[in-house]
Amino acid sequence: MQQIWPKAISADFSGKEGQSVLYYSSNDFDEDSKEPTTPQRILWMGLGKEAKLSLNSFRTAIPKVVDKVQELKQKEIVISLDAQQFSTLNSSLSAETLLQTMANTFIQSNYQFNKHLTKEDSKKPSIEELRFTLKQTSGPLDLQKINEAVQVATTFGEATNLARNLANERGDVCNPKWMEEKAKELVSNHRDKLQMQVIDSNQMNLLGMNLFYSVGKASTTPPRLVLLKYMGDPQNPTSEVALVGKGITFDTGGLNLKSTGFIEDMYLDMSGSAAVLATMATLPKLNLKMNVVGALCMAENAIGSNALLPNSILKSYKGLTVEIGNTDAEGRLVLADGLSYVQKHYSPKYVIDIATLTGACCVALGEYASGLFTNDQGLEKKLMEAADSTFERTWPLPLFPEYSAELKGQHSDLKSIGKGRYGGACTAAAFLKEFIEEGVKWAHLDIAGPAMTSEKRGHIPRGGTGYGVQLLLSFLQSLQEPSQQPKT
Repeated sequence: MQQIWPKAISADFSGKEGQSVLYYSSNDFDEDSKEPTTPQRILWMGLGKEAKLSLNSFRTAIPKVVDKVQELKQKEIVISLDAQQFSTLNSSLSAETLLQTMANTFIQSNYQFNKHLTKEDSKKPSIEELRFTLKQTSGPLDLQKINEAVQVATTFGEATNLARNLANERGDVCNPKWMEEKAKELVSNHRDKLQMQVIDSNQMNLLGMNLFYSVGKASTTPPRLVLLKYMGDPQNPTSEVALVGKGITFDTGGLNLKSTGFIEDMYLDMSGSAAVLATMATLPKLNLKMNVVGALCMAENAIGSNALLPNSILKSYKGLTVEIGNTDAEGRLVLADGLSYVQKHYSPKYVIDIATLTGACCVALGEYASGLFTNDQGLEKKLMEAADSTFERTWPLPLFPEYSAELKGQHSDLKSIGKGRYGGACTAAAFLKEFIEEGVKWAHLDIAGPAMTSEKRGHIPRGGTGYGVQLLLSFLQSLQEPSQQPKT
């Protein structure tokens, strides 16, 4: 490094976090043709003070590198680093962890949703290759372990980008039928490990899934429950985990219509189902030895002569009656029947639902973290650890008895919303809790903030972010014995 570090750059570059300097090396000559070769571009990127060096330093740096390389219209990045030097500064920064984090961040930073751009010059050039060169200063590096870690990190990043593509498709294209077809397409690539079943609107009526059906009944595309089963342990008849995703492909608010300024990005209200579908599509690549059910609760909350009426009283699939307080609180209705169905038919040990459920959670946590509600401390610990390891942050919120008390109905078993504007994320979670059976370890992730962001932040794009995919995959990995950890 000292041999290529020009003195002029040394005077200008302090290594401050985010600071960068681009240097063009002098021309070399091709030995055969004796013609000058293209000068090599060398980009130095500051990581900040040594004492504060962490994985987040690299998560911050990689998107800036990608932006610069795209600006230069280059197709390849070679990252050179002395991993052992970093591990000396911070023991958590092993070569395996560093490359895993950088590869994953690169995949996410390189993402673009540009399928509807017709002019090539409107698209940012996509970087086609990332390579690492490691300086070995002392002791051998376990290259096999490093390669496996990078492979898993790449798989996780690609899964996130799949969820982003699903979520960012607009509501005129992405409706419940479109999501069903996408699920079929993904299942067809892994028929040995994935099975699929669809509960259509007619079957919903017959089964008594009235909460779910009522949300989507005014749409020209009927609602449906898309069920995916990953069979990593085919000898086991039960499913250890059920993942349930809210899939409102466009949320008008129903007859309690959303106003201008609040309705435009409601095509992203199916981000929970996008996260579940991307997770299920990725499990065969990780080869986890467990059975997992994924439920996509797909509906369009449209308006029309057949739309759900406020104050209607409906009987849920579980048998509880619910008075509809506001038709814009529709996500909890499709989730309630979806949760009841998977518990009855698959008897999972763990149930996790993931949903862009409430604006109240955005008020509480902003766009930086999801709200985590659960009835089990052990499950909370595992999900928090998975969130920390993937930088898909979440934060525990309470389920006090008072929130459940607000939902007690006068003319029905339950009301769908609480008494007022306060604690809306908590009363929504308390409503879902009413549909969880005794003994089931359950968690609700309210992802309304981090799943649909208002601006680009580093490796996280504006719009659909794919939040939750890596958290769920990491959680599922944590349920495996060490000897069963995936190798891809």
